[in-house]
Amino acid sequence: MMRRQRLTLLGIFLAGALVACEDDPTEPEFPLTESEAEALFLGMRTLAADTMPTIISLTPTGVVVACPLGGQVTASGGFVEEVVGDTARLVTDFTLTPDGCGFGSSGLEFTVTGNPSVRDRMVITIIGIFEEFLIEGETTGTLDWELDGRTGTCMMDLQLSVVPDFSGNEPVANGTYAGMMCGLEVSFDAGSIDPGG
Repeated sequence: MMRRQRLTLLGIFLAGALVACEDDPTEPEFPLTESEAEALFLGMRTLAADTMPTIISLTPTGVVVACPLGGQVTASGGFVEEVVGDTARLVTDFTLTPDGCGFGSSGLEFTVTGNPSVRDRMVITIIGIFEEFLIEGETTGTLDWELDGRTGTCMMDLQLSVVPDFSGNEPVANGTYAGMMCGLEVSFDAGSIDPGG
């Protein structure tokens, strides 16, 4: 009798554990690969960098714009410039809150919704006439994503590191975003960043 009760309790425990694993929304059956995570990141950055978006409406702190493949994204934040003596400082701080926002990136089509949002912050400090400049930044937040019938949640915690390049007529900087994204340890090329604006 005791043996049967133990087997019954063990069966209930295993069944409960199996249901808990199946219901876990943070671990999709087919998570994003590193190349897919990079495509998602680059697609979001392209949305943020769009200089001619289709504006749906204005908000007290920003704007709601249409996404290329349907849905929308709310962008809030802005720029702050400070000049103290021979040091100039530019801070860009934007929050993107997508809502069923569809876009293409690297041949893939994503649909994303903020959970709740993604924040992108960058600080550029210029000392003298480009005698020295420092750039730092980060991209953080969480998105729910859909791709080819798969779904999941992607947390981002990426730090921007920059290497100045003074070899040309004007200084530029080559950046890399590195950290955790979608459960992966990643490093993405941020391209060339012009500290002169």
